[in-house]
Amino acid sequence: TGIKMNEEQKKNLRENHWSTKGVKNDWSVQPPHSEETKNKITESLNKTWDKIRGDEEKYGEYLKKRNEKIECPHCGKMSDRANAGRWHFDNCKHKKGNNEN
Repeated sequence: TGIKMNEEQKKNLRENHWSTKGVKNDWSVQPPHSEETKNKITESLNKTWDKIRGDEEKYGEYLKKRNEKIECPHCGKMSDRANAGRWHFDNCKHKKGNNEN
């Protein structure tokens, strides 16, 4: 199983610290973002959030929707949207046909 390598290839991998998939194994070797890149990221995020925060009504709707609890029709549990979508409704273990027993 896996990729067959001769001793020279294995030695090169160990010396260069690369995995067989071509990705550096050590995350700390990755260079940090430059200041210019950090500023671009910050600017982009601020623009996005300023659009939402600038409009109080829109921001209130966003918060309300994010925190909204909804009930699963199959088991009756209340949960937020993300968990409900993952574990309830069509995926609910109490829905007929979803039981593996």
